[in-house]
Amino acid sequence: MEHHLANELITEINQGRCLLFLGSGSSVACESSSGGGLTGEGLSQAIVRSMGEDPSNFTATLMEASEYLEAHTPQHRNALDTFIYDRLHDLRPTVGHILTTLFRWKAVVTTNYNRVVETGYEVAGTAGVTRFSCVPIRTDNELEINAIGPDQTPLFKPHGCLSLRNNPDSPMVLTAKDYYFSTKKRRKMYEHIKQLAGRFSTLFIGYSLVDYNFNNIYYPNFLKI
Repeated sequence: MEHHLANELITEINQGRCLLFLGSGSSVACESSSGGGLTGEGLSQAIVRSMGEDPSNFTATLMEASEYLEAHTPQHRNALDTFIYDRLHDLRPTVGHILTTLFRWKAVVTTNYNRVVETGYEVAGTAGVTRFSCVPIRTDNELEINAIGPDQTPLFKPHGCLSLRNNPDSPMVLTAKDYYFSTKKRRKMYEHIKQLAGRFSTLFIGYSLVDYNFNNIYYPNFLKI
């Protein structure tokens, strides 16, 4: 059974009928001068340390840590966005990121804020490793105006992106309020991803499947099976 499913997935990938979904675990092995990749839990601990607390005595989810930093620093949301940017902006893609550019994905979806996927495509393209490039879709407006060419892969970023930090109309999804407004501010993007997820196979690479927005996208499709 597992062998059959693996062969079926390989066929779907080769035919360009597969979505690649990248969670936080997909960039945990990335290196950088600012400390390297992190899971959501690791990012939460980094926020807690930045506030002078010991993560072993001050346990918090990423959402809770983000809300605490936002509420207890004079710059509020700008301080949170700046911290996330400073910690993740210089992540370098792994060999795995370069290898993913060799395939014709129906789309790539990531809940990560970093630009590792974009950088991976840029590095692979410059080196002549791949003929594909990616087109970041960070807002509903970009979904509407970007025409995707035959050798281009749409990269959906429903949790926002470092490149749009400090933008109240397109926030990184960190706090409870962000989660609440994310499906409203990016309604068309979420609906588009849901439609793709209902029609095509998905290969998930990440740390866990507990993210609310991931389940919001995929759970309705599970109910139809």
